[in-house]
Formats: sequence, structure tokens, C-alpha cells
Amino acid sequence: MVLGQLWLAGRVPGAAAGLVLVLAALAGFAVIGIFRLPFDEWTCGPLAAALVLGVLALEAGGRVRRFALPTALGDASYSIYLWHTFAISVVAKVGERLHIAPSATLFAALYLLVHGIVKLLLVIAVLRGHTGAYPWMIGFLIAFVIYQAYELILHFTIGLTLLTLFDLVIIDRAL
Repeated sequence: MVLGQLWLAGRVPGAAAGLVLVLAALAGFAVIGIFRLPFDEWTCGPLAAALVLGVLALEAGGRVRRFALPTALGDASYSIYLWHTFAISVVAKVGERLHIAPSATLFAALYLLVHGIVKLLLVIAVLRGHTGAYPWMIGFLIAFVIYQAYELILHFTIGLTLLTLFDLVIIDRAL
């Protein structure tokens, strides 16, 4: 949220500092991978913030060329992307800590990825004024909610409950 406020206030660093932040963040992620350091919010959080701030600085400095399709995808998908990226990383960490079978963890992560991609494509269609996308969006979300409700009956989890509630809110707002 702080990064968004800095962006809106026009208070991001210059392009040179942005490039340094991006390179430092990428180097930090490489160090984590190479030396198998902890992959958690304390190591990755600051690096992710530096990466985002660096890219914002590059964009504010006119160093990032704007293309129509990526801009439309970015405008429509930012919140969906952030939510699903966070959810997938949480699934991976929870699966690892609870010693859940890697195949189950992979299924959960892929489910969230497909869930996010379907919603992203449908939101883009809706935002572009393709009214035929509304029934598809609602239909897919209802299908997701039905599957999620089935899974909740079998194996209740807070995370799946929150995802289901989020989908229900989107369905409610779309109707």
C-alpha cells in the first residue's frame, strides 16, 4: 500500500535508482536460490518491495515502454495477480510445513493458478465491454464455488473458505 501511495503522489525514486533497486532485488533472489536461504516473508518481502519500487521508478522515469495489451492486462489484473500470487506462495509454505504430499500441494497451487487465469481473462473481457463474457464469468465462478464447497465439506480450511467468500462477493457484485 505504501508503494501505491508513493506512486500516486509521484514520490518514487529516479530511473537510475530504480535500475539499482531492480538489479539488487534480482541479485537478492538469486542469492536466496543459490545458497538455499530461507524463502520467507523476511527474506523475500524486502526484495519484492525493492523490485516493485524499482520497476515503478523505471516506469515513472519513462524507461518502460507501454504496450496496449500488457497495459490492459495489467490494469485489469493487478489485484487478482497479487491475491493469487500470495495465495500460491502460502499454499506452498503450508504444504511444506504441514508435510502435505507434494502432489497435493502442486494441485492446490495449480488450482489457484487456473482460478486466477480464468478470472483474469473474464475480467479483461468484461472491462473491454464484451457483454457476452458476463454469463461466462458468473458460470465459471459458480463452478469454482461449487467445487470449493464440495472440498470444504470434505476438508474444511480457512484459506478455501476465504477464497470461496471472495468468489461469492465477485458473483454478487456482477449480478
